[in-house]
Amino acid sequence: MKQGIKNIISSLAIAATIGGIWMWGYSVGSGNNTALVDLVKEDRDKLRSQVTQLLKEAESLKIQLSANINNSQNTVANSPILSNEPDIDSDKKGSSSDKKDNTLRFEERTIQTQNTEPFFDGHLEITLIATNFSGSPLRHKVFANVLIPGSEPFEIRDADPGSAFIVGDFQIVIVNTGGLSATFKVFKMLKEHVS
Repeated sequence: MKQGIKNIISSLAIAATIGGIWMWGYSVGSGNNTALVDLVKEDRDKLRSQVTQLLKEAESLKIQLSANINNSQNTVANSPILSNEPDIDSDKKGSSSDKKDNTLRFEERTIQTQNTEPFFDGHLEITLIATNFSGSPLRHKVFANVLIPGSEPFEIRDADPGSAFIVGDFQIVIVNTGGLSATFKVFKMLKEHVS
């Protein structure tokens, strides 16, 4: 019987120890669980606000893209525009020495990304590689290659609208940029002899 009482007392002691450890773990763990749950909820709320902001930005970019596509479809994209400068009549009589008169001509075209357009009957070609929306303030910048047959390609990188470049006898001006296109105006200096 003494053995039975010892077994019962030791069983109760083990049960009390296990119950004490369990209660201690529950009391200590409940505070930590609440803090962890609060941290997870805070992170969730931050992520929700970021997703909402990104969705608004995506919607804004969709609107800009559709506006740019509509604008590029409404413009006469591939027809060259020649200047209205009068031609120099080579039959005019002047002094016996040759005079050089510089006449400025230009062509203007809108080029879609990943496309190439020739200017001045193929004497110059511009390939619009991409436009990227960057900078401070944000704006569309141009990345393009200019090729004059028989010479090395000229690279235009991160150029803003209004930027001008001289390549050979040509001056290239970026008139306008959009999400999927850019408008270039190419000037050529013609040197004509008048006798």
